[in-house]
Amino acid sequence: RDFRQYIGSEQRSHMKKILTNKNGAGYILTCIMVIIGVVVLLVLLQYMSVYHTAKVRKDEIKLTLDGYVTRYAIESYDALKQGEQYSAYLDVDGLKEGAQAEIAEYIDQYNLSDIRITPLYTGCFGIQVEYVITIPFEMFGRKISDIHITVTTVSQYAEK
Repeated sequence: RDFRQYIGSEQRSHMKKILTNKNGAGYILTCIMVIIGVVVLLVLLQYMSVYHTAKVRKDEIKLTLDGYVTRYAIESYDALKQGEQYSAYLDVDGLKEGAQAEIAEYIDQYNLSDIRITPLYTGCFGIQVEYVITIPFEMFGRKISDIHITVTTVSQYAEK
C-alpha cells in the first residue's frame, strides 16, 4: 500500500494490465524480473561466502596462535607462578618471532599481507596480530575482483 503514494492511479492500472495480460506480453516482464532477482541473489550469496571463508580462516589462525601462546605460557610458567611482573620474565621479541613463525605457513596459503604482530605484556601476556586477507570474488567461473578484509586477532593470558 505504501507504493501507491509514488505511483499514480493511471500507472497502477497500466502495470496491472501488463501483469494480468493473458496474451503473453506480461509474462516477459515477469520472467525478466525473476531472472534479475535470481542474479542478485546469486551475487549476494557469493559475496557472503567470501566473508564466511574469511571468518573460517581467521578462526584457524586464531586457534594456531592460541596454541602458540599456551605453549609459551607452559615454558614461562616457572617465572609467572612466582607472581612477578610479566614484562620482567617475558622475551617480547621471542614472543613476536614465535608468532611470526607460527603463521608463516598461512601467509601464502591464505594470501595474507600487511601483517603486524604486537606483543601484549601489561597485566597479561600474549600477542595481537593484525593482517589483511585477500580473497578472490568470482561469479560464473570468472574472477570479478579481490576482496581485502582487515582482521585483528588477540591471543592472551590475563590474570583473573
